[in-house]
Amino acid sequence: YASATGVNKGDSITFHISVEPAQTYTIDIYRIGWYQGLGGRLMQRVGPLNGTTQPTCPSDPVTGLIECQWSASYTLATVSTWTSGVYMAVLTNAQNYQNYVPFVVRDDSRVAPLLYQQPVTTYQAYNDYPYDDQTGKSLYSFNSYGANTAGGSKAAVKVSFDRPYNWDGDGGVWGHNVLQVETAFIRWLEKSGYDVTYATDIDTHSNGALLLNYRGIITPGHDEYWTKEMLDAFTAARDQGVNLGF
Repeated sequence: YASATGVNKGDSITFHISVEPAQTYTIDIYRIGWYQGLGGRLMQRVGPLNGTTQPTCPSDPVTGLIECQWSASYTLATVSTWTSGVYMAVLTNAQNYQNYVPFVVRDDSRVAPLLYQQPVTTYQAYNDYPYDDQTGKSLYSFNSYGANTAGGSKAAVKVSFDRPYNWDGDGGVWGHNVLQVETAFIRWLEKSGYDVTYATDIDTHSNGALLLNYRGIITPGHDEYWTKEMLDAFTAARDQGVNLGF
């Protein structure tokens, strides 16, 4: 998992990685886009690095919160010349097994006509790490396991960003993840020549006034988990004439 859902270009993002059994692994950083139909561009290759098996992530029996406390494995310094976008860190171990860590690179110094907002809060709502059909918990009973929580069911009432995604986002529930939904839309958006910059809904939560800088805001896929701050920011943007696309 990553230390943040997104960073401004030129800033650093840290990855917390567990490899079992301990072995070497590589990290390939891709930017998702059209790229003449290829779907992405390799921006940087890291490794091989020496991997370790990190400890089991503790679970709160009351809330169902599973929050890993893994040590930092690698810190990526993004490059100031990188284009804002949805990026994917592809982890490949020596046995050729892979997992993905999506993140956004923002460009806080540039305003484009369109802002693409990645719905990462929804991804975590459905994430039921560790995907063992025994202990994982999301905000939903259908893919939560173990004892009941304070909510009266097996579902958690709190979830954390400090845990891995199942492959590319959300615990593998179709309709939310990056490769199954977002990639197709981003490829079309960039192939069509739209001038767009990228952020996550966590960025909107932290600094909603930035939405007023754009003519239109696009939120893709299945985006259903909003804080009050996110809602207020979208409402204020709409009332100021900013177009909203869902």
